[in-house]
Amino acid sequence: MYNVLFSSIERDVDVGINHFSFHLQKGQPFGGIKGIVSGSREVDLIHFISEGSLRYGYWITPGLKYYCVYNSDAELYEIHIDSNGAGYEEKLRRYESQSMLVQYPRLDENDTWYSLTSEIRWYNVSKLFSLTTDDKIAYMDSSITTIEEAKILQDRLQQTVGHSDHDNKALRYAYINFKSREAIRDTHEMEDFYDKSHYLFDVVLPQQFRDSMSAYMGELQMSFINAMFFASYGSSMQWHNLLQLLCDSNRFEQYKRLDEVVSVQINNIPEEYFDTLINRECWTKLLKAHHSQLPNTYNSMQTRFPELIPATAGHNDCDCDSDPGTGPVPDPMLGSDSEIEMNATSDEEDTPTVVSQVHHRHI
Repeated sequence: MYNVLFSSIERDVDVGINHFSFHLQKGQPFGGIKGIVSGSREVDLIHFISEGSLRYGYWITPGLKYYCVYNSDAELYEIHIDSNGAGYEEKLRRYESQSMLVQYPRLDENDTWYSLTSEIRWYNVSKLFSLTTDDKIAYMDSSITTIEEAKILQDRLQQTVGHSDHDNKALRYAYINFKSREAIRDTHEMEDFYDKSHYLFDVVLPQQFRDSMSAYMGELQMSFINAMFFASYGSSMQWHNLLQLLCDSNRFEQYKRLDEVVSVQINNIPEEYFDTLINRECWTKLLKAHHSQLPNTYNSMQTRFPELIPATAGHNDCDCDSDPGTGPVPDPMLGSDSEIEMNATSDEEDTPTVVSQVHHRHI
């Protein structure tokens, strides 16, 4: 078990630890969260949202001595690791004697957070956020784009103002391009079009995941959480792409494992994100082709979003790297509407669409 201590509450805020959250008011006596059971998890997520701000948070390694302070210049709460063991323990005892600590909730029956992160290792976090070997905290917020989105923005800036700034915060997901020469070889065009096994097992896994399906599944889980916790559109697109690549590969056989991962995700999709972060066409065709291989996922989708259940089973020809939603992406945490401007990455009509700009309008 470990704890996260707070110095003070300088601004009204909703604080979350994994999938639990609570509200704190400015000036409220609060010392932190105690008794966080890490179990076999390798990652936890502490997240914040205040009125008029983006949702932001920190991926952390469970088990360390964490404390939280408010940075008035940046207008956000920051998580740090304590290096003064004696002082930390003394403060913990004092807060506990004054009943200023909130007990981490008992694990729910299905241990939801573990189920959502069972495949994530710190390697996934380090890779995604370009961390050093000593880093144990990774910052994430709703404005951080994927590296592909950042590249499009940089290209636009270069064209319009003559220069661009490199975005060091861009999420470095594995690059997946179903129409690349690596994905569809000149001498195997028909085969590679219908079966993505070569691209998955001979290109993506060895080049971007150290030939590890566990690392691949970890990114599948991280992209989902970043999409659903931070309304990250690029993360949603990556989640769909990773799913499509597995299901379009005839040599992929670990459907039971995939079913366990994805069914839990479907059960935990916020309803307000369904229209904007879920690719309806992709899911309808994916379930049509693989409903017998993904029974739990099929049942979860039938319960949560029955309109996506196909009438009959058939061939899977979905294109999950297209837009998940059909309209503006709402940001319920901000209390605003968000417009997404879509731009193709080339002149081809069937080129995957990528987010190039996000505009937030406060109501």
